[in-house]
Amino acid sequence: MRNKKLFVFYSWTIVALNLATVVLLLFSWIANLYGLGVNNLLSLDGIRWILRQSLTSVGHAFPFLALLLLCMGGGIITGSGFLTAMSNLIKNKLQLLSFKQRWSLQISLVVGALYTLLIVWGIVSPVGNLLSVTGDLQNSPFVNGFSIWFSIGCCLMGGIYGWLSGNLRHVYDFIVSLLNGVKAGVPVIVLAYFCMHFLLLWRYVFY
Repeated sequence: MRNKKLFVFYSWTIVALNLATVVLLLFSWIANLYGLGVNNLLSLDGIRWILRQSLTSVGHAFPFLALLLLCMGGGIITGSGFLTAMSNLIKNKLQLLSFKQRWSLQISLVVGALYTLLIVWGIVSPVGNLLSVTGDLQNSPFVNGFSIWFSIGCCLMGGIYGWLSGNLRHVYDFIVSLLNGVKAGVPVIVLAYFCMHFLLLWRYVFY
């Protein structure tokens, strides 16, 4: 039921964004006719701009790879049962987990802590190999590659928990979990794409 409601939400949001795009196209045309100082998307220059810049600009601004990596990491921690185990830990319901599951959770959390310390060391150490050339976080490998670091951490903890607990027995199980994560994230990716596209057109009209 929850998945159905989310699908309906994504569907109507995408429809609303497309309707808003049509309204923006018509508004830019009418407002330009009355000399309101906006760029007309339906003019020859506007159409050329859409055909020439729309896909390339959205492609540069749209975080497709970052979202894809986050979905893959989310698929592993969900499919392995790690997320459920963490939920039971947070809710103090460890009695719902078997001894094997509790032991697997402890090992995966230790690995996650070591992985986090390794990243922190890359930031605060004198070497600072995760910082930018100027020594700060702006435009640094850590910030630019955050989705990669986060996804790797999820895959490490989820993969280790799934393997030790027996939820992920074969490579096939890992691949299925990755694909399920991507499948679950497709509506979000599509919605984000339409949002970026609408904002790109808005910027052209008013700036």
